[in-house]
Amino acid sequence: MAQSAAHLVDRVLPDVPIRQWVLSVPKPLRLAMAMDASLCRDVTRAHLRAVSASYVRRAKAALNLEEDEAEDEPQAAGEAEKPSSGPSTGQVQFHPGAINKAHRFGSALELNVHQHSLYLDGVYVTRGAFHRPVFMPAGLLDSGEVARVHRDVIARIRRVLERSGLNPLQLGLPPRPGEEGTDASLDSSEHEQPL
Repeated sequence: MAQSAAHLVDRVLPDVPIRQWVLSVPKPLRLAMAMDASLCRDVTRAHLRAVSASYVRRAKAALNLEEDEAEDEPQAAGEAEKPSSGPSTGQVQFHPGAINKAHRFGSALELNVHQHSLYLDGVYVTRGAFHRPVFMPAGLLDSGEVARVHRDVIARIRRVLERSGLNPLQLGLPPRPGEEGTDASLDSSEHEQPL
C-alpha cells in the first residue's frame, strides 16, 4: 500500500494536501464482506460518503454557508447550494476527491477486508457553471469531527446492513443507545468498537 500511495500522491493526484482514512470493521462483518462483493461495495460507499460529507460540512462552515442538517449525502455535481451569507453569490458546489483501495488480507495474511482511502484534504469549490474550481484546504482535523465521522460511518453501515436484511449486532456493530443485544451468543468482548 505504501508504494501505491506514494505513486498516487506523486504522479496522479493534484499537488494538494492528502489524508489517508482507513475503514476497519468488526471480524464478523469482514467475513460477510469477503463473501459478498455487493455488500463490500455498499459498506465502502457508506464509508466514503461519510468522509466526503465531513469535508463538505467543514467547507460550508469555513465559508459561513448554511448547513442543512438533514442533508445525508455530499453534494453532487450539478446541485446548487445557495449561500445564506458569505463572500460569494450564485451557485456554490463542493467537490471532495478520493481514491479507495480495498485490502483483503492483513500483514499476517489473515482474512481482513478493510479499506484505505486517500482523500484530498479539502474540497474543490466552484461558484458557478463556468468558474474554475479552487481548492480549499480542510484545515486541522479535531477529535470531535473524527468522532462525528465515526458515528456517521456506523449509522450508514447499519442502514446498509438493514437494507440487506442483515442484523448489525450479529455482524459486530455496536448497539444503538438503549438497544440491547438480543442474541445470547453476542458477547461484548467479541465486538470491536473501531470502524
